[in-house]
Amino acid sequence: MPRQFIYDGRTFPDPGEHLTPDEVRTSMVTFFPELSNAEIKGPRAEGDDQIYEFERRVGTKGVLPDEPACAELGCWPVAPLPENIVTVTLCEKDYRTLVQKAEEQGIGPSELVTKWLSEWKSS
Repeated sequence: MPRQFIYDGRTFPDPGEHLTPDEVRTSMVTFFPELSNAEIKGPRAEGDDQIYEFERRVGTKGVLPDEPACAELGCWPVAPLPENIVTVTLCEKDYRTLVQKAEEQGIGPSELVTKWLSEWKSS
């Protein structure tokens, strides 16, 4: 049976039969960080297809509250992604602070976050 994945009213084709529904959800986190802790509902049969739905959970997007990534700003890692990529959610005020701190060090904001995450991982 072919599989379909539904999120936010949109249907996504199966990226590969070899992937579990959880692995499909994780692969979609790159584009939808809020899926990092989404509930997977299904499968349910619809014609010849198996339908899985990703339902967003209200909360902290998969973050454990005792794991701050960037202590200076209080931002949190949202979801670990392939290739050691991490998305970070910041409010506008914290983003301005991040840009200012990066400029003070003569580096870009993403480099500063990378530096902080590296320090956090080694602690």
